[in-house]
Amino acid sequence: MIEICPGDWVYGVTKCFLFDGVNSRNWQEAHDFCDGLDAVTLGNGDVIGPSLAFLENQEEFALSKTHLPNSWVWSNCNKLNINAPWVCVTDRAGTTSQYRDWGPGQPEDDRCVISYQDQMHDQDCNINSGTGTSCQVNISA
Repeated sequence: MIEICPGDWVYGVTKCFLFDGVNSRNWQEAHDFCDGLDAVTLGNGDVIGPSLAFLENQEEFALSKTHLPNSWVWSNCNKLNINAPWVCVTDRAGTTSQYRDWGPGQPEDDRCVISYQDQMHDQDCNINSGTGTSCQVNISA
């Protein structure tokens, strides 16, 4: 059987994830960290540039919680203009997702998103204490 995700990357059905709970980053630092990683060669031969992860189902939330159990995890979702709609991106090319699973009372008035307790919560983009970073590459069918 061919391993689809290389090295330290974790298989997540339609994505490979790289989890970093050691280095706390603010949203922009987490975004830049993932975008700055070298392209990943998957077991199927695809070469894909990583992006900050956007968790799109409960299985992905559970996987993140398993690998970063004590962290808020930045999500590739923001509204950097206060009057703009939320934009959630699933890859380096800027593909957007309409998936939303907001926690109770969310979103409030912050502009970035963290994953916390299996749901999305808005958060101040400059917070870096207790934050984890999850990068992803999408596996093509």
